[in-house]
Amino acid sequence: MVFETAHIFIAVLLAVNVLYWIWFRRGVPAPEIKSSTPALLPPISVVVCYKNAGEAVARLIAQILKQDYPIFEVIAVDDFSTDEGPRLLSALKDSKLHLLHAKKDRPGKKQALSDGIRAANYPYLLLTDADCMPASDQWIHLMASEISQKGEDSLVLGYGPMNKTHGWLNDFARYETVTSAMTYFSAAASGISYMGVGRNLLYSRQLFDKTVGFASHINVTSGDDDLFVQEAAVLSRVGICLDTRSFVFSDAKQTLREFLDQKTRHISTSVRYSLKHKLMLSVLPLCHVGFYLVLVFGLIAGWYSVGFALCMVAARWLMMVSLLGRPMSVLSARDLVFHLPWLDVLYAFYYTGLPMYGLFRKSGW
Repeated sequence: MVFETAHIFIAVLLAVNVLYWIWFRRGVPAPEIKSSTPALLPPISVVVCYKNAGEAVARLIAQILKQDYPIFEVIAVDDFSTDEGPRLLSALKDSKLHLLHAKKDRPGKKQALSDGIRAANYPYLLLTDADCMPASDQWIHLMASEISQKGEDSLVLGYGPMNKTHGWLNDFARYETVTSAMTYFSAAASGISYMGVGRNLLYSRQLFDKTVGFASHINVTSGDDDLFVQEAAVLSRVGICLDTRSFVFSDAKQTLREFLDQKTRHISTSVRYSLKHKLMLSVLPLCHVGFYLVLVFGLIAGWYSVGFALCMVAARWLMMVSLLGRPMSVLSARDLVFHLPWLDVLYAFYYTGLPMYGLFRKSGW
């Protein structure tokens, strides 16, 4: 009886994982080629907050000013920098560039972002971060095209992949970014949006005002993308932009500790998520970790033969490659598809290790 139950249990865990992968595949389809006439493209205010970003923010702003778009402005908000960033930006002479200074020095970027949004002259806001770079001069055009498709109160989720370099940590950081993106894009396509990324996000000033900005979570350091999106999605139609020319790239962290610190900050707001979002986001990691734990324990306990365990793992990896190959290619991670076996195992350790690391970090470790 125990033997049969163990086999059914491991099959159920695998089946749940497969259902999520099918969901990802449907939520990240191949992008459609869309075009919008200039008359239908609204004026856009690009808002960039920066703090001690040095030459990076100057490079970013210089590239944004070269965007192929009829009417736009760039609002760069200095969040109490102490480096040369503000001076470098002041040397960029362009009528579309407006330089501001945040009114208050607060943790996170919500104050600076709010100040930039309030200063915007145009009805739609396109956000990115100082350490990023758009993939092409069509970034604004492609993101704004989704506005004309969805209506005035729409919110558009863009994608922000990591730059490819070398080493296992870069591969894993890129895979984590892709996995998160597949999840939030699929959730948006299913009508249960829970986050976007602040380095590539567009919404209207009217929508920002309807949600009263970040008022409900102003004391939370992060949340300008996930908590805001959850509130705004209730009041708007959510669009998705998957054209590779609209992607905004950034560099992954160089050390494991930096990477874990970053991800710990990112998940710090998850305790404020709604119950449905918590359930949606907890089932996959539980089944993912559970699959490997049950399989290892079953081998030790004698529930499974080595041959059966190897067959289950092989079936898992084959289904991952076949189901996730296309969405990962759409998200500029085609080269990682055949790395999925070791990434999948490492991700099981990541699911369990990150919360523990967060507890150690919070205790001052």
